[in-house]
Amino acid sequence: MCKERGPVQRDIRDDIEHMDKDINKGSKKREETIAPVLNSNSTEIRILSHTLKTESLANLLKNFYIFTYDFIQYKFDKNNGFTKIQ
Repeated sequence: MCKERGPVQRDIRDDIEHMDKDINKGSKKREETIAPVLNSNSTEIRILSHTLKTESLANLLKNFYIFTYDFIQYKFDKNNGFTKIQ
């Protein structure tokens, strides 16, 4: 149903966790914004000191869509677990 997470998904998850920690502990510099900033050629998104390639984000969203589409093809029954919907 779902492929194992690859390095891109792990990197994005790790970056988001680090950003969350930076924001919550107030370690951002005065001139930094927590709003995402897209670079001039639209290849990277920057939040605080973290940079995310838009291609990586697109791949993550595509994989999330595939997972979600696959997931909704199943129903859960407490006695039988997951079964594919016919």
